[in-house]
Amino acid sequence: PSGYRVTTENPRVIRMTRGKIAKLNFGAAIHRVIRIDLAAAAFNPGQASLNDDYTGRIDSLIEMLRQSPSVLRLAYQLSVGESSELAEQRLEQFEQLIREHWHSLDDCCYDLPLELEIIPAIAQQEAGQ
Repeated sequence: PSGYRVTTENPRVIRMTRGKIAKLNFGAAIHRVIRIDLAAAAFNPGQASLNDDYTGRIDSLIEMLRQSPSVLRLAYQLSVGESSELAEQRLEQFEQLIREHWHSLDDCCYDLPLELEIIPAIAQQEAGQ
């Protein structure tokens, strides 16, 4: 389910024998899921770089993430007419920025999992149905 993460090695492999019961134990924990919705307005026009208004907010996001173990889900809403290549570059650029800020922390207490998602433009979804 959303927010749960495997806490033991993944994947765990066991050998199955016909006619015998196999038992597999694993650990899972729930984390807080923080979703950041991104769109073209957060970036410099035609570029993958984040604009200054949004760059200044990264530190407050990092501080919120430090409070308790979290999963950061980055969702980019593709605009009508926007190329998916530019959207992927923007999402990767934002991910890299988050990772750089996160790794610069000296007293960080957990690995920050990031999930990336590109959401198709609404007009394109409706036209395809």
